[in-house]
Amino acid sequence: MDSQKKPTCQNSFSLSNNWRPALSTTCLLLLMLALSTGVYAEPPITLTNYQFDSIDIKKHLAFHMEDKAPLEIDTAIHSFQQYTDAGNERYWHSGETYRTQITSMPVTWFAGEINNVLSDSQSIYFVTKDPMILDINFYLVKAGKVITHYESGSLKPSSIRPVNHRLHVFPVTLEPNSKYQFFFKARGRSNSLFINTSIISKNDFVKKEIVADYGLWFFFGNIALYTLFALAFFFVTKEPSYFIFTLFTASSGLMYFVREGYFKELFFFQWPEMPIYAEMFFIFTMFGSSLLFANSFLNLKKHFGYLYYLNIFLCIAYVSSYILLLKMNIFDTSILLVVTICSAILMQIFNWLSSICLWKQKIVEGRHFFLSWSVYFITIAIVIIVNIGLTNWSISTNGVAQVSHGILFLILFLTLTLHFKRVIREEERLKSQNQAKSEFIARMSHEIRTPMNGVLGMSELLNDTPLDEQQQRYNNAIYQSGQSLLSILNDILDFSKMEAGMISIDQQDFSINNLLIELENIYRLQALKKGLGFQLSLDEKIPEKIKGDETRTRQVIVNLLNNAIKFTSEGGIKLQCKLVARHLLFEIIDTGVGIDKNKQVEIFNSFEQGDENTSREYGGTGLGLAISKLLVEKMGGGNRR
Repeated sequence: MDSQKKPTCQNSFSLSNNWRPALSTTCLLLLMLALSTGVYAEPPITLTNYQFDSIDIKKHLAFHMEDKAPLEIDTAIHSFQQYTDAGNERYWHSGETYRTQITSMPVTWFAGEINNVLSDSQSIYFVTKDPMILDINFYLVKAGKVITHYESGSLKPSSIRPVNHRLHVFPVTLEPNSKYQFFFKARGRSNSLFINTSIISKNDFVKKEIVADYGLWFFFGNIALYTLFALAFFFVTKEPSYFIFTLFTASSGLMYFVREGYFKELFFFQWPEMPIYAEMFFIFTMFGSSLLFANSFLNLKKHFGYLYYLNIFLCIAYVSSYILLLKMNIFDTSILLVVTICSAILMQIFNWLSSICLWKQKIVEGRHFFLSWSVYFITIAIVIIVNIGLTNWSISTNGVAQVSHGILFLILFLTLTLHFKRVIREEERLKSQNQAKSEFIARMSHEIRTPMNGVLGMSELLNDTPLDEQQQRYNNAIYQSGQSLLSILNDILDFSKMEAGMISIDQQDFSINNLLIELENIYRLQALKKGLGFQLSLDEKIPEKIKGDETRTRQVIVNLLNNAIKFTSEGGIKLQCKLVARHLLFEIIDTGVGIDKNKQVEIFNSFEQGDENTSREYGGTGLGLAISKLLVEKMGGGNRR
């Protein structure tokens, strides 16, 4: 039995050794065929239903990037046929291996197959949802021949587009039971064509675009509201953060307005490159204003000085880059766009990190800045991942970016609104405090002035009694000190009443000539005591009677003449009045010590004088000119230096 089994085993072993090479070769060939089919043959698009939704064609595309030699359409058709039949990769490569080119933006071809297996013709649209692609040629091929050719692109006039629309739309009609090939030749942002091109029926395209337009105009409307409210806040508070936020929102909205094709659709320009340069201008303005907003909103100059100056430097670089862009007449801005976005986002990451430190210091602006930009960074990361082809997500990158900006602006706008309310409440509180303080000072000044008048009156009565020389000297000191104190109290009382809004102007007819002649008689004597000359000059055109407040007019001129007498030690003083354009111009000219030009504005503020020594040498409160300025403005005039 054992001797019979051995030959059988030997025969079996021998048979296995003979078939092993053949089986291995067959399996290897089958594996290579399977791999070849999976890598090279993108599945064709097959229309099997009369009603179909939008079809994303990205997974059905092969691509070819031109090097030095341009690819003609006939060569493209022939080589693509070889690629689909035998996997010849001399020209074409699988769309699964396509990645965005950042260092260079060559002319790129995309090709695919589409079959209509239905018994009726189908009218469909190839739609590319990036209006800013520079140049697109579309070819529909049947049986190796071009049957349809369209041109479009942001550098081309709108009149040559096959469909008058802000997007690049290519209508085709597919005959029943027919096979076609289609080709795109794109220059500039070709990765956007790869990501954002789809097939859709005409009716569905119209319906979806109506919804898309409503969504976009809703977005633009929100941006416009943020911009207008922020501008209104700026006019009320004069804080730079609101104005910079206005630039940020406005430039962002206008940038999307250009990128979505409305700029070219609604405005006709003879200069076809205008949308490209407009887009870059708004992008530079958007990112530049975002950095300036971080400077102002987070007060980086105070907390992180180096970040503040880095932001300023980057803004200057953006301005220089845009000027260079115009000078060099660059159309393909893809590289510059990538550099701009990357630099701005990197800088905003540093600002974002600084906001964490401010948040830890319990600064409200730091928390809100951190939250708003966190959402923005997440959505920008999604856009970058989709754009460089690391995922097959079929989403609109523009739509994601718009949502991120919308959330960012909403959070920042709410923060600015809360800040505005705090500012208004603080201003009202300070105004109320100042008014209460002014009323208190006015009341107290009045209460003090009453007994002071009594002191002066008694001093005058005492002066009429028999006094020896020492008593006379003491009484004169009491009287002069009382007069000085009363003058100060009068100034404080008048100023407090003005701040509290308790001063009214009494309009009556009076003679300005008589008033000035009366003042001349008084101050000529005072000037002579100091050895000064005094001159009055009146314009002959001044009418006999004018309408105004004689008391307040006298008070203003007296204040100015008192200063002229006080600060002039030699020379003279001139008071002149002219009629200029139905207004009276009063001028007091003296040869006194003068005022530094840098101080000529400040001396009209309350409690301000020419320098620190003025109060010690000449006395006074520094309220005279402030009171004069307020009175002149109350009477509808102004001061001139």
